[in-house]
Formats: sequence, C-alpha cells, structure tokens
Amino acid sequence: MNETSIRKKPAAQNSKLTIKEIACKLDLSPATVSRALHDPESPFVSRKTRRRVQEAAAQLGYRPNLTGRALATGRTHLISLWINNPYMPYYANIARCLHQESVKRGYHPIIRSVSTLSSEPTHWEAPDGLADGIIASDVREPLLKLLDLSPSLRRPLLSIGVLCVQKVDHVAIDLYAGAVEAVEHLVSTRSGRITALQYRENDPRAVAYHDVMDRAGRADELVIIPDETRSSNRRFIRDYIEARGHPAAFFCHNDDVAIAAYRALCDLGLRVPDDVAIVGCDGIEDTEYLPVPITTIVSPVQEMIAIGWQFLEHRMDEPSAPIQSATLLPKLEIRESSMG
Repeated sequence: MNETSIRKKPAAQNSKLTIKEIACKLDLSPATVSRALHDPESPFVSRKTRRRVQEAAAQLGYRPNLTGRALATGRTHLISLWINNPYMPYYANIARCLHQESVKRGYHPIIRSVSTLSSEPTHWEAPDGLADGIIASDVREPLLKLLDLSPSLRRPLLSIGVLCVQKVDHVAIDLYAGAVEAVEHLVSTRSGRITALQYRENDPRAVAYHDVMDRAGRADELVIIPDETRSSNRRFIRDYIEARGHPAAFFCHNDDVAIAAYRALCDLGLRVPDDVAIVGCDGIEDTEYLPVPITTIVSPVQEMIAIGWQFLEHRMDEPSAPIQSATLLPKLEIRESSMG
C-alpha cells in the first residue's frame, strides 16, 4: 500500500490572543506592547519597537478587545464624524483631513453623512453609541435636535465650520468676513453688473454681498441657484445668461457653482475674465487646475480641525470645563478669473 501523505492545515489564528501573549513572544512588557498598539503618540516606545510590535500583532492575528479596553480606560477610541454631504469635494476634503487627524491621535473614525437641512432628529445610533464623542462639520440643525432630545447628554460634542452650534465647543469659520473681502474685490475691479449665485438668502455669503453692494451704492442681483450637481447648475446658469445677458462678474456660493459658471460661459463663447469675472468659495483643489484658475475664498480646514481636536481632547479630560470656542478667518486667493 502506498503511503499517503497528509498535509496539515495551518492552525487557525487565535482571535483571542492577548497583549500579554504578544509581550511574552517578543520579550517585552505588556505595558510596552499596549502603548505600541494603542497609543501612537507615546514617548515611551521607540519607532523600531512600535513597528516590531505591530508587525507581530498582524502576523499572529491579534484583534483588540474594544470592550475590555473601554472598561479599562473609560474610552473606546472610536470617534463619530458627522459630515454634511461628504460626496462634495469640499466636505470630502474635510472628511479626509478629519480621518487623518483622528488616526494620528489614536482614534478610529466613523464617518456618517448627516444633512444639515434634515428635519429629522439624529440620535446616537450604533456605532455612534460606542463613540467617545462627535465632531460635526456644518451639521447644525441635527445637532441642535439631538441636544433638545437629550439635554443631559454627556458625550463630548464639537461643532466645526460655518454652521456651528454655539452651546457646545465649536470652531467657526467667519465666511461673512471672507465674502465681504471677495465682493469688495469685485466692486473695485468691475464697473458693470455683479451677480451673486447663492443657495440661500440668509447665508453669510449672501448677507455680505448685499451689505457690500449697498455700501458701494451698486444695484445688487442675487439669484437663488438650485443646490444640485455641477452639470445641472451649468445648465441653469447658461439659461440665465441667455435670458438676462451676462453680468460683469459672478460671486458664487461655492467652488462647485463657480466651476459650473465657468463651463456655462465657455459653452456660450464668453471669456473669463475678459467678459465675466468669477469668484468662488471653499478653496477646493479643482479651482487651480482649470485653464483659467478661479479666485476663491479659502477656508482654513487644517487649522480648524487641529484646534477642534485640541478642544475635544480637553473636553474628554475635563468634562465640566467652560465652553471652548474659536473663530477663524478665511483667505481670499486672487487668481486669474477675477483679474483685469
């Protein structure tokens, strides 16, 4: 009878492997292993040791026990990020920067799309209920509803962006000041009609537009544009120009509208900036890569997130501390689309 060889399957990785077992295999203390895996900023672990521990943990199939960790430390190191429309380029960039900063600080981010215009209350839901806190970017109404429903909520909350909630820790961007500078720039360089393409009348950009035009003694023309896609806004602006003629300049609610306006003008054979100047808002990267780079109000996203995380970590350490707040100013980046 021929001898039959039997190939043994590799032993299944132990999903219940403990930090103590990893420490024993690497001849390190459990405290060092724990810091290497869970505290990326710890000064007590060298980069070489951290990499060695992480590689061993991956090879051995270690899975952190979040429940045990939470019981031991009082924190899950999960953070819930509420983003208003994370599919738009501006908010996608905020989501990316928040994600990076969260990981850098040793937190696992959970990104949720939460519309600031939603009329439905937003609750703590799984996995939000496990999170150590919420960072809400331009999500004012749902956050206010959450506070109304749960006035004794003891989770750290941070509101960031233009649409901030003042009753919790917040880092605001003063778009009114940025818009004033942008419209004054157009008033000083264009003698003809300056049209504002805005989503809402009560937005700080729209209010700034009215104020500057009134002080300059210039007739204003604010057009409410649908809050939709670039392609639909491109058609809307093209139809508007065909019906009303082109203005000397467009002051746009955001860079998506500015790019749509740029394409509509190209469709009609009009030149930017010779025939029509354009100013956008947000500072998304796309505006730099058009044949005529677009002037835009650049929001200080990185600074906002860095300050916000400082506030959040302080709130975790000092739950009864007074409300923390900061207001940041955007910067007008003047480019070719509004020169001349």
